[in-house]
Amino acid sequence: MPAISRPTHCLPQMLKLPLASIGFAVAAVLALSACGTPQMPYVPPTEGAVAQLRSGVYVAGGESAAVWIQLDSDPSKTWYPVFDHQGRVVKPDGYVNVRAGEWVLLNYNEALSAGRTCSIRVKLILEPGKRYSLVGGATFEPSVIPLLHTSRGCELRLKDDSDGGFMPMFAR
Repeated sequence: MPAISRPTHCLPQMLKLPLASIGFAVAAVLALSACGTPQMPYVPPTEGAVAQLRSGVYVAGGESAAVWIQLDSDPSKTWYPVFDHQGRVVKPDGYVNVRAGEWVLLNYNEALSAGRTCSIRVKLILEPGKRYSLVGGATFEPSVIPLLHTSRGCELRLKDDSDGGFMPMFAR
């Protein structure tokens, strides 16, 4: 089972500064301005070996989820958003080209109610020319007492679309 980790976010804290600390306030604003910088979009590879990946992840109700990708060969180790889920709508819809034949890191993050998150980070290698689907998402386990709420979690699996088999993924 993949490791569960909490995503890191850039959340500015409330600053209470005396007027004499204007220099510090300016420096803090400049440092926090990087938090508002939009993420670089994922740019599918145009050369080399590629595989195709689509998201078939189930997101419960009106909650949201995202799948991020990082190429192991990328020296900047930047995470790029690949799929964005808002309720039952996923963007982009369909397959996306992904580098094949090298380690790829995927990070699945789902925002749950009450400020909770579910995050799964995996490492995998895709075969060139193949099509894959990410499946999983919201999971619900029944309670031992039927009237109580079920236990909520998430899972992520990679299905080979040519034969329906599941590919190995490694916790990162």
